[in-house]
Amino acid sequence: ICFRENGDLCNGQHRLLMHHYTDTGYEYQVELNVTAEQEAAMDIGRKRTIANFLSRGGAIENHRSVAVAATVLWAHDRFAIPFNNIRLYHSRPQTSQGVIVGFVNDHPEIEQAVRIVRNQFRPATRLLKGDANAGALYALMMRSKVPGIERKITEFWTLLSSGQMLQEGSAIYALREQLINAASNPKLRLDTLELMAKTIKAFNDFVMGRRRKTVVWRKDEDFPRVL
Repeated sequence: ICFRENGDLCNGQHRLLMHHYTDTGYEYQVELNVTAEQEAAMDIGRKRTIANFLSRGGAIENHRSVAVAATVLWAHDRFAIPFNNIRLYHSRPQTSQGVIVGFVNDHPEIEQAVRIVRNQFRPATRLLKGDANAGALYALMMRSKVPGIERKITEFWTLLSSGQMLQEGSAIYALREQLINAASNPKLRLDTLELMAKTIKAFNDFVMGRRRKTVVWRKDEDFPRVL
């Protein structure tokens, strides 16, 4: 909250009005004696992002990837996918930075998942278009109640990363082939939602020991849930 040298409020009007009308309070940093030059420079920079908030104090590692992964998981948990029957990631519902920052604080496993995939399964994260997508998927898999799931998760990501000993008929082999083809051929590029759906389906097949020649997310099919 900022005040000019003459005492006039110059930043924070909407927040203070919100507190007035909702009879609520909050702790803010207050800056006094803001000059005209300082005021003019306030809003010329880039808008603060969720990653900016998470980076404060250095408490969150890989804050950009954690911010995106948290946004994906927040939308996954609160809305039906595909969003409004549109099977594209950019159609996801939007929310405020404060909601996602709170979501990250309530779900520390998101940061843990991003750290694990970034440090241990780098080749897989590249196939999945980044640490954020991979971290969101890893966090979803960690929610599974299947006995011994921790070992299955490690095996899945190890095989997806290396490709070693995989044979045709393996769900991971089928997924990996699609991801490699999508990365090398723009015509076969996968949207984030389709990429996540196919990865979850391959993971479920792997956990259940089912063979699969190809991984498909049909147009009339709901978004898959981790077993």
